[in-house]
Amino acid sequence: IGIHGSGQAVIEAVAVGHAIGLGLGVPGILLALGHEVHQMMAKLCLYNAVVAALTGLVKDPGIKVGNHLALGHILVKVETKTPDKDATEDEKKKIEEENKKKFEEAQPTAQKYLDEFLASGKTKEDFEKIGEKYTEDSNVFYENVRDGEMVANFNDWIFDQTRKVGDTGLVETEYGWHVMYFVGEGRVAYVDDAINAWVNDQWTEWFEAEYKNLDINSKLIGDIDGGSDKTATK
Repeated sequence: IGIHGSGQAVIEAVAVGHAIGLGLGVPGILLALGHEVHQMMAKLCLYNAVVAALTGLVKDPGIKVGNHLALGHILVKVETKTPDKDATEDEKKKIEEENKKKFEEAQPTAQKYLDEFLASGKTKEDFEKIGEKYTEDSNVFYENVRDGEMVANFNDWIFDQTRKVGDTGLVETEYGWHVMYFVGEGRVAYVDDAINAWVNDQWTEWFEAEYKNLDINSKLIGDIDGGSDKTATK
């Protein structure tokens, strides 16, 4: 387990998994679900340990196709128009020019935010503070981004093979301007897929079993309640 320094990661993952188990093991859940909760938490502890171990064993310092990546971005939104279906060529061209002008006008704002970050300590924490102040998106940071998940220009910037931790830049997409900050690698994609598939199978198996028990209990409760109502009526 200690190969490539993954032993400590496993220890930390088991600790996290155990903490999750304790956090979820509240009386209400225990009363509702019984000992199955403890069994599920044990599986989650194992899941965390396996992820940490496999990631530690296969992680590479370079960016490779198939790896998930992590990044920060600050969105400067640009509201554009879309021509009607029956719009003439002149009308389409006019709207296109108006949209282009809006992007040109928004670019200095994006540059201002980037300059503010570059004038700071240039840490992830600095980017987060500036991002939370300015971004027009719901998130400043995205983790475990898969190649192809984002719109073209955004995706191409992230997965550029020359990309290095701490890189910054401006990217234009259909949504507006993005002030980019490259955080680094996330999980290795094929390991993540394998682990997620296993966890989904475990949850599905557990949920289906619990649903059957719930259905049976509901029928019993319904019969009891129905009988009580009839008795009360009489």
